[in-house]
Amino acid sequence: MTISKFLTSAILIATLAASACSTNNVVHEPQILSPEENTTIQTIMTRRSIRNFADNPVGRDTVDLILKCGINAPNAMNAQQWELRVVDNQKWLTDISNVQTAPSQTESKERNMFRGAPTVIFIAHKPNSFTPIDCGLLGENICIAATALGVGSIVMGGPTSTMNTVPEFTPFIETLGFSQGYELLYCIGLGYALEKPEARPRNEAVIKYVD
Repeated sequence: MTISKFLTSAILIATLAASACSTNNVVHEPQILSPEENTTIQTIMTRRSIRNFADNPVGRDTVDLILKCGINAPNAMNAQQWELRVVDNQKWLTDISNVQTAPSQTESKERNMFRGAPTVIFIAHKPNSFTPIDCGLLGENICIAATALGVGSIVMGGPTSTMNTVPEFTPFIETLGFSQGYELLYCIGLGYALEKPEARPRNEAVIKYVD
């Protein structure tokens, strides 16, 4: 092969290689759908806290899917220091609500102290600086997944605060069977909504860009 042909071949190979690299490294702008077209955005924006539920519990297959979405939330070092317990036993929910010191929570108290939700998820954590954040992210995933599946939800701290501080509730916490070192943090009620609340105003002034 002559030097001329060799150089021509080398240039051709280098050009093809550069072209391949350029193609592989092209950064394509993501296709941005409008809020009306993006189902994820729509689910987030239409999710509401429900305080009036139908009596029937959510099917366990549906709850399983919702909880799998929950535990796929980001968490520090992927330590997953959370535990979840699901109660859809109506007698358990009625019995705990009938404890003498149970706080009244609107007209749904006659059904249970969890805003009348027929399915309640109790969330516990192994306390450290990060697990409350982790469990908050988990809860958000649960609520968004529930909305996407046509299930209403409400996040509650009041009932679990009472359960943690009033001795009469201790036997009920024990039946949840959390591992040693884990503490009950909050709960989420699930059920099929009998209401469709309007969105409450949000203060967008809290958002600022720092240049």
